[in-house]
Amino acid sequence: MLLIVGHVYLFRRHGITRPSRSPSETPILAGSSVQGCRRLPRGHGGGAGGGAWSHGAHLGSPADPSEPYSAARPGWYFLFLFEFLKLPYFAGENEVWGAIYIPGMAIGLICLMPFIGRWKVGHVFKVGIIFVFLGGAGALTYMAKQEDVSGQNSETYLRGVLSDSRDAQRVTALAKANGIESTALSLLKNDPKTQGARLFAQHCASCHRYGGHDGLAVELATDVTLDDLAKRTGMTSRFLSSDAVHPDWLARKTGTQDEWRPVKSVLKAKAEGPFDVIASVSPLEKASAPDLKGFASRRWIRDLLDPDQYLSARYFGGTAHRDGAMYKKFLNRKVRKYDADEKAMLELVVLALSAEAKLLSQTEVDKADADKIKQGIDHLIDDIGCVDCHAFGEPDPDADGPDLTGYGSRQWIIDMVKNPEHKKFYPDNNDRMPAFGVKKILTDAEIGLIADWLRGDYPKPTP
Repeated sequence: MLLIVGHVYLFRRHGITRPSRSPSETPILAGSSVQGCRRLPRGHGGGAGGGAWSHGAHLGSPADPSEPYSAARPGWYFLFLFEFLKLPYFAGENEVWGAIYIPGMAIGLICLMPFIGRWKVGHVFKVGIIFVFLGGAGALTYMAKQEDVSGQNSETYLRGVLSDSRDAQRVTALAKANGIESTALSLLKNDPKTQGARLFAQHCASCHRYGGHDGLAVELATDVTLDDLAKRTGMTSRFLSSDAVHPDWLARKTGTQDEWRPVKSVLKAKAEGPFDVIASVSPLEKASAPDLKGFASRRWIRDLLDPDQYLSARYFGGTAHRDGAMYKKFLNRKVRKYDADEKAMLELVVLALSAEAKLLSQTEVDKADADKIKQGIDHLIDDIGCVDCHAFGEPDPDADGPDLTGYGSRQWIIDMVKNPEHKKFYPDNNDRMPAFGVKKILTDAEIGLIADWLRGDYPKPTP
């Protein structure tokens, strides 16, 4: 600003000396600069106004100092300085040279250029320095981008960019639908879809999974062919495209419950597609408790009551309950031998038990199947014999398994998370699950956010 003010002052003081010319010598474009100056604000103003009207300012997710953010970068115009500071020459105590001394000397040299350029040699030196600066800045910018898409931490960075975009879209949609009471960050902190997933990943995903991942994966694509997957994984795509796929992210065949595999292993094996792809990496620990995506839905319960599925890693195959009475006395001994009529009764029990959850996603089908649900309750109590081990409808002090009253409802999940060793659940045979409420690991509000997220009970405004 001081340089601009000084320039204008000197310009006004000395003025412009116009050469005397005859009318015949007047350039054909005389006055065109004045006309251009008049039109310039209109053109630029119209372009800027049109861009602002159609696109608006970029809105990222609100900054949260309590959460790590792996995609923090300066704007592209300062990216070369970011990479300059990361050079090994400026590590440790030498950082001050990269941050202050060298940039200061460069700015000082730029300020001296008008004086250096007065001499012929100085002019050549000045032009050369400009090319060195621009070339160095370009090279450093390329190095920074290259490291972000293929370096050691590239997977974390690219996933952070996607997560930030997802949170930005979510907070924008929430703000448009409900307004902002205090801050944009508070919208996400109180949003089950956002905060419930984070709490699940932090406290539950060491044992449980959600659709095979920790709950924070970004769904990238479905029905992707092997050739398209290879193209999106390539270096060019990662450098230039917004729909790129990192080789460490996960894929599995579309429409299956197969285990997620790293994209690079899928490509190496030339597996048969099409594939679903998510921005997430393989967990360090194997799942040792049920996968809770779709918990208490009809499909989830139907698969739970399949003897083979019950023993899989998706349900109780990694827990102490795999050898319990549920499998030995009921699923293996009875359900495996069910005839067609008994299987039909079991399907009605599935409808009845799932209806106890009162899931928003099943409201309409539960209403339509009200008669079937009533029949299912009768079968649950009498024909199938669930009440031999479980309480249903009223307390049963002799029950060995979890109370099925309100199974999968918001309150049922909250009570289970608070204290799995409560007499309604597993008072004698709880398998490693902490009492998150009793031990004050989570607050009541946080447990409620997890329950709402698992059940899909959260606002769904359109962005």
